[in-house]
Amino acid sequence: MGNISSYFWSDDWVPGIVVKTSFGSLLGKTITVDDGKKFHAFLGIPYGEPPVGELRFQKPIPSEAWEGVKDCTRFGSRAIQADMVWDRFIVPVDKSEDCLHLNVFVPEWDTDIQRPVLIFIHGGGFTIHSTANYGDKGICRNLCRHDIIVVTVQYRLGLLGFLSSGDESCPGNLGLWDQTLAVKWVKENIDSFGGNPDNITVFGQSAGAVGADLLSISPHSRDLFGKVILMGGNAECDWAVVPPESGLKVAESIAKRNGWNYDSEASSVERNRSLIDFLRLLPTQQLEIGLWGCSGFNRKKKGLKFCPVIDGDFLPKEICKLREEAPKKTCMIGTAEYEALLFVALGNPQCNLTSIDKMLAATLPPDDHETITKARQLYLGHVDLTCKEAVGKSFVTLFSDLMMNNGTQEYCREMSSAGHDIYLYSFDYHREHAFGFLKYRMPFTGATHCYDLRFLFGKGFFSKFSPDSDDKRMVDIMTSYWTCFAKFGNPNGITDPGQIWQKLTVEDTYRHLSISLRPQFKSDYHYRRAEFWKDVRLA
Repeated sequence: MGNISSYFWSDDWVPGIVVKTSFGSLLGKTITVDDGKKFHAFLGIPYGEPPVGELRFQKPIPSEAWEGVKDCTRFGSRAIQADMVWDRFIVPVDKSEDCLHLNVFVPEWDTDIQRPVLIFIHGGGFTIHSTANYGDKGICRNLCRHDIIVVTVQYRLGLLGFLSSGDESCPGNLGLWDQTLAVKWVKENIDSFGGNPDNITVFGQSAGAVGADLLSISPHSRDLFGKVILMGGNAECDWAVVPPESGLKVAESIAKRNGWNYDSEASSVERNRSLIDFLRLLPTQQLEIGLWGCSGFNRKKKGLKFCPVIDGDFLPKEICKLREEAPKKTCMIGTAEYEALLFVALGNPQCNLTSIDKMLAATLPPDDHETITKARQLYLGHVDLTCKEAVGKSFVTLFSDLMMNNGTQEYCREMSSAGHDIYLYSFDYHREHAFGFLKYRMPFTGATHCYDLRFLFGKGFFSKFSPDSDDKRMVDIMTSYWTCFAKFGNPNGITDPGQIWQKLTVEDTYRHLSISLRPQFKSDYHYRRAEFWKDVRLA
């Protein structure tokens, strides 16, 4: 177990320095990376009181101050979730409702300067994962070496973090309130670590990108930071924001299974109050939700069960209205070349002509024969229908467009129109050997959801990351773009005379950087297929 866990976080550390915050003093650890550089890591810092007992299903409240020095050399508990099989072996960190922790990673040198701050919100379908999944040493080696501070945030997940009753019993978005409290903590305390509270970038991946996007437009959080990076997700994706009843049905099923009875004559308000009161008393083992156990990315509706909702508070208006009102931000957003390939491998659907026809039938009105024909031509017109891999790529491309690419292009249109500066990218680099056992469940290999994370965090999510010279070059490329954006609001940096990566314009929201070993600026993000879907009536 020791050598497995050390792959995810460092065993090469010694007790570090003590930092005093407004809540109390913290003892961190010092991590030494391969080239001898040293970094300070402060793990498991509480930013909120444990949301237990009466605080379950309530907004988070700030952590109370403590006496003495708090040991922050180990990750805090993960949020309540149903583990994937491999999580039990590779992420040996306990689960608990007491999960409102964050981690701070700081370069050791030049402690008298104020560094830019990158706050990372992890993904996992609002249901699984933790900051422990992303490790510590790789963050220091890949990101902090560029003279920035990195913060990773843990928040409530699943039923405990994103259940909404649609009324005052449990309005929802608790995980977003957690994220907001964490960003406030960073804003108020990061100067104690040498960070600049006026130069904060929030970035997230997948569901974490949705969180980062919503934090950038909510009136409760949008003034706390100036830049945002969205990787493989945003609030315009079909699965990102759902009606309250999606998760409510799951919650009712869990409650009934555990003995909940309610008056059938009661009003919906009384019924919801009864449900939340009952769930508040259940042991956490009964509240664990798995990503695939609650349908995951349903190919018909493309939705998740527990997601952000328009609650009238954190999100007081429709997303498009909030975008118009939000202060102008500089944004970087992008997707992998074949986003849905990972979900095809995990779900293992058949990637054939029948699959394409079924997905189109689930997406388009059955009586709209003309549009169905045009869509079929768009995805199959150029394909050798006898080639299994070519048809598989068409299916994955369609799935990717519906799940991620169309929403990304909608984000670019709306944010550009609202006056925000947007840098768009497509991550197009991959190595076939990097997918582990998943390779045998893929119709082909390509850059997909989560694959780009290895080049930022220094660890693989499909197999162990043992970078060769090309991979190391990609680490340099990605971390340079991400950290230059955090420093200057420009991924090119301010000294690069080439400035290859250009911002979007209102007139052209398809121009983008293709990130590969030889990055190229292109004009046709996913071949402008989103243009077809923009005005299509969906089922």
